[in-house]
Amino acid sequence: MHSVPMVDSCLLVHLDLGGHALTLDHARILAQSPHLTGLRGLSLRETFIELPALKALLEAPPWSRLTSLDLASAQLQDSAGMEVLGSSPCLSGLTHLCLDECFLTLDGMAALADAEHLANLTMLSLSVNPIGAPGLQALLGSPHLARLTHLNLEQTMLNPECCEMLAVTPSLTGLTHLGLWGNSIGAKGAHALVHTTHLKSLQHLCLHSCGLGDQGVSAIASSSSLNHLTHLDLGDNGIGTAGMQALMESPCLDGVTHLNLSSNPQGRGGVEALAASKRFGSLRCLVLEDNDLQPEDAAVLAQSPWLSSLVWLHLGSNDVGTEGCQALAASPHLKRLQGLGLKGNLVGDNGAKALAASPFADQLTHLLLQNNRVGDEGVKALVESSSATSLEVLSLENNRIGDAGAAAIAGASSLANLRALFLFNNPIGGHGAEALVGSNGSESLECLLIYERSLSLELRRRLHQRFPGKCELGPQPFPALIAWSA
Repeated sequence: MHSVPMVDSCLLVHLDLGGHALTLDHARILAQSPHLTGLRGLSLRETFIELPALKALLEAPPWSRLTSLDLASAQLQDSAGMEVLGSSPCLSGLTHLCLDECFLTLDGMAALADAEHLANLTMLSLSVNPIGAPGLQALLGSPHLARLTHLNLEQTMLNPECCEMLAVTPSLTGLTHLGLWGNSIGAKGAHALVHTTHLKSLQHLCLHSCGLGDQGVSAIASSSSLNHLTHLDLGDNGIGTAGMQALMESPCLDGVTHLNLSSNPQGRGGVEALAASKRFGSLRCLVLEDNDLQPEDAAVLAQSPWLSSLVWLHLGSNDVGTEGCQALAASPHLKRLQGLGLKGNLVGDNGAKALAASPFADQLTHLLLQNNRVGDEGVKALVESSSATSLEVLSLENNRIGDAGAAAIAGASSLANLRALFLFNNPIGGHGAEALVGSNGSESLECLLIYERSLSLELRRRLHQRFPGKCELGPQPFPALIAWSA
């Protein structure tokens, strides 16, 4: 970064300097800018900035209105960096602070705990730091946490005793979002968290990859302190039939709108318990990816009355096959479904045809069919159907679609609302790519991802010119615990 560009005629509200190297001179230029007096959000994510520059930047008058500060992956030198944050009176209005991947240890946590200017924090993210039990103990001893509503401690080397510390900390009674992904808390830690009177306000709880097992999930199921829960992530916890059966009868699921149970070998008994649950009146999004689901499991799920409330269903990386896909497509209960993820289920052309003819096809905005052995015949059925009119994102990567399938997509009048199309790793050649470039029916298409190695340089250039947008799969079923927008 050789210079710091400024806007001449307006006040910036959010400034993103992520990925740059900021020197002391740069910091002084920014500190003196008249255009930053209204700044509310500052991102220094993945920025190399020395402590004198950070000190000069954060002690400048323009930052007095700052409410959001993102320092993820910035080199803050542990306690020295935290002392700089704590000594800046301009940060007294800060409510959002992200310190992910800053290599913070016990010393850093102790300095952060002493930072009296951070007493207004409501959202604090500390993921991927080697905090451990000593660091957490230092942080929780702070008198400045009373306003916290969001706390992200994912992958911070916490153990069951750390959960006991969280459970008995009176200043966390206002906590609504707690992220503990990737910490080895086990059943003992889970029991401590959900059987305390201090965490009764929790709405979002992420316990993904925490080693809970059936015993830990049963502890959650028996809790009377999770009455406000709306988002629950229990992915990759070794949940078997017993744990699933206990969870499916739990009152704590009554208000849950988003549930992630991916990567859990729940077995046929678990699938049947899931399908028969009476606790899913509020459920909008269900994630069951990589759960070894078979065609008969999909058929059981397809008959579940609670599917009528689902908006998103993610079943990627299972083995439901053509028969399971046909059973889901014929379900009379998926009345509100807008997003369906079937990545890696080998549904084939017949599965794609079944989806094209399904009663909910005209509602789908997102259809994810990567790695499913879908060929030209299947894709023609999908895109030529009059029910494809709502599709905004269509992912068909790693399939068997050739030039004929690409031409069908290019000529499909039903895809008028399509914004993103993923065709990478399909045997589409020059004729198919030419059809896509010359299509008159894809005005709304912003992004096209296609395998280009076999195409001419000129055709590649035309593709990039025709579809310049960045490909994204759209909204994720589990949004970030803390959104770092100003």
